[in-house]
Amino acid sequence: MIPHPPKTAFRPFSGRLWLALGLLALLPACRSDVVTGPPEDRILLVGTPEIEAQKIRDGAGVPAGEIVGVRPGPTPGADKRAVRQPSESIHIKSREDAEVVALGGIGTSSDPYRIEHLSIVAGGSAKAGSYGFDWDDPDADYHLHLNDVEISGFDVAQIRVGTGTSLEITGASLFGGTGAGLYVSEGKVAVSRTEFSALGGDGVRTIGSVAAIVELTDCAWTDARGTWAPGVVGAQSRSADATGTIVLQHCEFSAASLHAAARAWNDGPWRISNCHFA
Repeated sequence: MIPHPPKTAFRPFSGRLWLALGLLALLPACRSDVVTGPPEDRILLVGTPEIEAQKIRDGAGVPAGEIVGVRPGPTPGADKRAVRQPSESIHIKSREDAEVVALGGIGTSSDPYRIEHLSIVAGGSAKAGSYGFDWDDPDADYHLHLNDVEISGFDVAQIRVGTGTSLEITGASLFGGTGAGLYVSEGKVAVSRTEFSALGGDGVRTIGSVAAIVELTDCAWTDARGTWAPGVVGAQSRSADATGTIVLQHCEFSAASLHAAARAWNDGPWRISNCHFA
């Protein structure tokens, strides 16, 4: 459960905060890494990301409860109402592949194919390999919903969206292995109530030459399942197309072993709101 910060009385902005906001105003002209915090190495930004910076300045002299605005939310991860069934890796390259593994839905935006209540563990239920869940269909005209899944131990990414229409991920746990949590190179991915922990690669990364849109809500990056590999980032945009977007809403970055919480390598329109960076 993400804690709700205690209510505090209003305090005038300190000189440090005015200085910080003044520096942020220079972002459009900045072409090198701009470091904001706290702590100071947690967020690395390049170019002109659209950041609600005042909400993450709990190290600039104003109490976190007045600035961060984290709301209470559901605990990321498992949906305890269902038992996760062991599963092999899932590779979807056609609508027919999706229909085989779906427990319901017809593939529309209002009723996507539902793939849910699964445990996909490399070296356990699944063979070791590059991806635990891989959607790579250049002709995709259907939608998927991945719900209540545990995916762990894969070499490149626990979940990859190579080409697709839209994928919704809810109540997932992505951890372990040498790979990342989520790779997205095309399409729109909405992630909620999901835990990222102890990964060998970035928690979330956009890659490739086509714009990708990733929206993360009520998610947590933690050390609960172990430490992350050196140098990895919680969420990172590496798409060559700067029109791609990463949105972070009501998320918590509490993993001290992460190199940074978020990093942008282009001028993509990031949006960060009501998040806590520990």
